[in-house]
Amino acid sequence: MASGDLDAELDALAVMSSAQLREHWSAVTGRPVPQVSPKLLRLALAWELQARVRGGLSRRTSQKLAQLAGAKTVTRDVRPGMRLVREWGGRLHVVTVSEDGVICWNERERHPLVESCLLGAEEQEGGGMNRVRCAIYTRKSSEEGLEQDFNSLDAQREACAAYVLSQASEGWQQLADHYDDGGISGGTLERPALQRLLADIEAGRIDIVVVYKVDRLSRSLFDFARLVEVFEKAGVSFVSVTQSFNTTTSMGRLTLNMLLSFAQFEREVTAERIRDKIAASTAKGMWMGGVPPLGYRPHGRSLAIVDEHAALVRDIFARYFALGNVRRVANALAADGVRRPLRTTSGGRSYGGGPFTRGPLYPMLRNATYAGRIPHRDKCYPGNHPPIIDPGWCQSNAKLSPLGGVWSLNVAA
Repeated sequence: MASGDLDAELDALAVMSSAQLREHWSAVTGRPVPQVSPKLLRLALAWELQARVRGGLSRRTSQKLAQLAGAKTVTRDVRPGMRLVREWGGRLHVVTVSEDGVICWNERERHPLVESCLLGAEEQEGGGMNRVRCAIYTRKSSEEGLEQDFNSLDAQREACAAYVLSQASEGWQQLADHYDDGGISGGTLERPALQRLLADIEAGRIDIVVVYKVDRLSRSLFDFARLVEVFEKAGVSFVSVTQSFNTTTSMGRLTLNMLLSFAQFEREVTAERIRDKIAASTAKGMWMGGVPPLGYRPHGRSLAIVDEHAALVRDIFARYFALGNVRRVANALAADGVRRPLRTTSGGRSYGGGPFTRGPLYPMLRNATYAGRIPHRDKCYPGNHPPIIDPGWCQSNAKLSPLGGVWSLNVAA
């Protein structure tokens, strides 16, 4: 490897994510990845790369370093009796310094030489603290006022930037990139800046997402839960500066779990309310939406008859009662060239136009809607729409076919 190639490789280490560093370590050394911080792993990789090009330490130098390390020299920064406690990655990390200068991490002894390298790197990058990359996300639903020199997005970003600055002692640093969605509703996740934010999170460029309020990220609890799932998978924390919502702390994560539990509860309660409302509306004979049966079209909360199609429905029922077999009805319709009418949904999608096979004929002949009723689960209720097939005629002729019983079984008055 040439010196220029080495410089390029060393520069590339600075922008690698944790996953990329681990993968690069395996490729370069062929050894298991050590369980250390990304910063220390970056230093170790730099050492390995330089040792390959410029050679490692001489035997004499290695022995001298070992002697220095064994001396357990106590520096001014690392004092006997020191105890440092820090929460990171959901775990509590405790670093202690014994009276003879031995540094222990979670009660495991660490090599003082390694510790001195780590401390030196941290001091060089910012006062002994790991750099925490903070991305500020802002959003405004309407475009009103966005043309002003200092608009709502600027105000949100300024408040978030002030909060990040207040956490500078913890190593927080604001990223230069702006993630601003102006004039876009919080009810959707299809927002350009949000998608760019999620892409950068997936690429490992962000440690904390900072917002002015939770609803700037999403107004939907369901969507918010999906975003939190993405954050947790990537090891990214979430902070709302005006609502004391901070998942970098254990209390913040507890609050988040409670919020997500309430979100799940709200989803289930909402589903129950919708089911109850549909059942109550159906009992009153209302049409609750969906694709109406052939012969009808939606008319508010009811159905109106489409005369041309209704005539075809009556003809099919008449053929069935005359022939007594669905297969014979399908063959007779095909012989006469009768096809399913071409229909269009409210969304503009066209369907139909094919032959009447037994597939669509069975549900049609079983559909109590044609008798002026609204089926719901195992019951039928009197509907507000006019019948195409006289219900009395259907019930009086129920014994003519096995399908006839569907009109009289489980009928609610």
